[in-house]
Amino acid sequence: MEIERRNEYLIFRRSFPGQIKNILAGLCVLTGLFFWFHNRNLWLVIPMAVLAPIAVNLPALLYKRIGWLHEHFNLKLLQIYESLVVLVLALSMSGSAYLFYLHYQFDILVHYTENVIFAFLIILGMNLYRQYRNKSPYSTVKAAWMIFFVGLFLSLFWEGYQYSCDHLFKTKMAFDSYQTWLDDSASDVAGGLLGLIVFVPLMIVPFWDHINSFIRREGTARGNDAKTR
Repeated sequence: MEIERRNEYLIFRRSFPGQIKNILAGLCVLTGLFFWFHNRNLWLVIPMAVLAPIAVNLPALLYKRIGWLHEHFNLKLLQIYESLVVLVLALSMSGSAYLFYLHYQFDILVHYTENVIFAFLIILGMNLYRQYRNKSPYSTVKAAWMIFFVGLFLSLFWEGYQYSCDHLFKTKMAFDSYQTWLDDSASDVAGGLLGLIVFVPLMIVPFWDHINSFIRREGTARGNDAKTR
């Protein structure tokens, strides 16, 4: 069984989506280095060239190393994660290009989409840990509200992070030639909030229980065999 799961994992790593993810992660590193050589913006290099590649690859490494994960959850868990990561990387690099070359507020679309993705992945991870502790998965309503508020917090935190770095370290993370910082931050937060309002009821609420069943291996119990609370 262990050899079968190891082979299953290797096939997944060599799959087309896995290779696309690796290419985009490499481009993300190059984009971060571009920012460093262009304006020495270390506080934008760190999330793009360091944190992003770690965040992309760490879950796959954890899945491979932690026996409980690959015993109870199938590779569809990683497929969901890496599919969303590919979308995030594509949007992030497109948003980075906007900073220098596009006369369009493309980063509103980035915030609109990415906030709900990051929030979903955080709550999904918490849900897995909850089941590891032999507790029942989050109910659909609880998960939806948690994703909404975590997404809103992430939106506000990122704008605060940009503002703080610009004022403390003289970076230009929140720089926008076409509007003031306040207008830019307000539009980004509004875009993220709109994404949460749209995607949580349309994508999370109808499919949360299906996602929990979809990623679980057949014949394994759902955290203490309890009803979803």
